[in-house]
Amino acid sequence: MGTYATPDDQFVDPIVVMTTLLANPDKITNLTAAVTVDAAPRPDYLKSLFLPGYGTKITRIAGNTGDTTAIGGKWASISRHHYSKNQPWNHDMTMICIEQKNTSDTRSEPTRLILDGKSYLPIMANKFSSNNNPFLSASEFRWRPQYATQAITWNESGQILKLFDIVTRQSLWNDAGAVGVHIPSNCVASNSSNGRGFGLLSEGVLSDNGRYLVLCTNYLKPQQAPGKVDYFRVVDLEAKVVGPPNYFAMPYKTKDYGDIDFCSISPLGNYVIIKYSANKVPEYARCFTINPTTLVATPRVFVSGDNPILSGDNDGAIADPRSAVDYNGWMACMSHGDFQISADPALTGTSVEVYVGGLRIYGSDISNCSSADKAALGRYIAQSMDKGKHVHISVGTTGLSGATETEDQHSSGRCYMAPGWMCATYTYHATNKLSNEIVLWPVLANGAGIRCGTTRSDESIDYNAEAHAVPSPGCEKIMFASNWQRNITGTAGPGTDIKSYVLAPTGPVGVSIDPIRITPVYSVTGPTPYTNAEQS
Repeated sequence: MGTYATPDDQFVDPIVVMTTLLANPDKITNLTAAVTVDAAPRPDYLKSLFLPGYGTKITRIAGNTGDTTAIGGKWASISRHHYSKNQPWNHDMTMICIEQKNTSDTRSEPTRLILDGKSYLPIMANKFSSNNNPFLSASEFRWRPQYATQAITWNESGQILKLFDIVTRQSLWNDAGAVGVHIPSNCVASNSSNGRGFGLLSEGVLSDNGRYLVLCTNYLKPQQAPGKVDYFRVVDLEAKVVGPPNYFAMPYKTKDYGDIDFCSISPLGNYVIIKYSANKVPEYARCFTINPTTLVATPRVFVSGDNPILSGDNDGAIADPRSAVDYNGWMACMSHGDFQISADPALTGTSVEVYVGGLRIYGSDISNCSSADKAALGRYIAQSMDKGKHVHISVGTTGLSGATETEDQHSSGRCYMAPGWMCATYTYHATNKLSNEIVLWPVLANGAGIRCGTTRSDESIDYNAEAHAVPSPGCEKIMFASNWQRNITGTAGPGTDIKSYVLAPTGPVGVSIDPIRITPVYSVTGPTPYTNAEQS
């Protein structure tokens, strides 16, 4: 499973020619400088805001609430991409998938739209449009990496997995003549409030070659309902095989339900990560090795020399029966983790598959990392799924000359064509460095990150206003959500009016736009002040 299969004839090279964010010569690489961004108005629909100093521009790709889209149907108040772990661009960046949430007028607002990758104009929708596409009507949607026109959907109510070509509208995997494959779950109670059927649980991803994915159940409080336990199946899209059920309920008592929060496959398809107990601490994470022939999972067994960070909860609230010698796949307590590849020698070997997220420390836990380490070395860590070793990939107080690193928000490794890089977002703070920013990090210890821009969002108003920044397959662009409530000029509008924006290098990229030009006065302090110049 560690090798890539050759894609079929539908594979195409990216046709969007642009400067990648990783090669942008005007980027801010000084992570120790405190940067205060001047106030600016929210860009109008399909208009851009240049960010001098960052060397990037921000374009709003969702229309005004209530306006009619280019193909019919109306824009909703929340028109944005799905999540930081769901790639909104297809493989060649000719299409973008966004969703409309909490729609106010269900009679006229599509809940899923496909936009043109260059003009950002809608080209198809799941309803209320001149180009309805029935394959867009499903609980969950994922583009298939490496295949420009292929996608998968999961229909929770019907337990149907579909693999299809979104342009030709052909189903590519049928079960007994049906459009899609029926994968029933025998673990879910008839009362939907007690559990949830198979699915990607909003955070599941495909392997980087587009071959493997994981479907799992999410039964609430499995320890309190005998016979009702979580499990998952690995799916091989190339062989068109659904693996056997792997039963792995949370074996320890927790302060939360103990159910699966998310379950997903690693970049090369070698491992599966389950994270349990999402709503309260601790956030247990466990790694499993996948047999490529049988698709059967077994806990990844680390050895004492691996020195992994172990999930734990020795804060006195609950007696955790585990000890520091339980190396059966238990990993770090991380928040909003995603996957990537690293070549850091500290992780042992090259092309190491890693799990990356914001490190959580709970009391005197049984990990090999302390709160002091997190503060000094940085909140974001990368942990090997092979050896369990970890490196800190963000700067911390040491790199920030004693300043506090702003709270981590989300990490995204969806740039599968740029292995070794992660996208990270930070929450707003009035004085801390790396505040309300989007940063690209190399998955290396003490790597030099790239500061790409600010989100200007106030996520305290609405969960959907969280940026959930996600890079395109090759880090050409970054998409994020915002209600544009911070550091603005003019009328802010309601904090629940949330749209997606595309952050890209400055230059002749995409459609011809009428940019908002501002002359910002940045306040920059730090050992190496950065000279800012307006970009043309």
